[in-house]
Amino acid sequence: MLRQPLLWVALVLLATLNALPVTASDGAPAYIAVSGKASLTTTPNRAELTLSVEKDANQAAQAQKQVQRIVEKTLAFLSQQGIETSDIRSTTLSIQPQYSWDRDQQQQRLNGYRASQSIIVILKDIGLLQPIIEGGLTAGVTRLSPPRLFHSEQHELERKVLALAVKDAQTNAQAAATALNVSIGSPLAIEAQNNSSTPRPEFRAVAMMALDGAESVDTQLSGQIEIALRVTARFALIP
Repeated sequence: MLRQPLLWVALVLLATLNALPVTASDGAPAYIAVSGKASLTTTPNRAELTLSVEKDANQAAQAQKQVQRIVEKTLAFLSQQGIETSDIRSTTLSIQPQYSWDRDQQQQRLNGYRASQSIIVILKDIGLLQPIIEGGLTAGVTRLSPPRLFHSEQHELERKVLALAVKDAQTNAQAAATALNVSIGSPLAIEAQNNSSTPRPEFRAVAMMALDGAESVDTQLSGQIEIALRVTARFALIP
């Protein structure tokens, strides 16, 4: 559903309106600055989920093998779920030494090594979110990031909202100019700010439940994503 809330309008005049021509002292044209907003809501049909694995061991090779084993098991599970390889990518395996401070020796002491790697998967069926999470945890995944929910036509929807926001700014500029008995000319500058939101925060509690060993986790997120844009625009004034 489209909605365009009433916007505040900031007017900036660089010259007095009764001056002919209407220019600022430095020769720049007078202009009017306005804002415009537009938004729409839609049901997400895609989800991006990050599954991460971290393991500690006394030897770097041991930590690496543990992580690789879990990653391979997780990738095999994703394949069994019908996830295409083009929708899966993994980060480079990282190995970091772990230190603690030895107060007696007044120096750092090597405790072992931590290996980590993440798998990022795009789900074209949001209904797979719960089985993917549960299967990943069964495979040994140690950390879940909140899923990024979006629409497969996200960019097209954003362009549609942008056009509506620009039109709203133009309407506001025209209304202000009419009240001042002047006209607006061509736009001098337009800037856009994305204010979109998704229901990601709800997932944090779900992820914590899963990592705490809950037998069944309901990951069917309700609600819709909002695609919202705010623009600021400057239009030349014509006396």
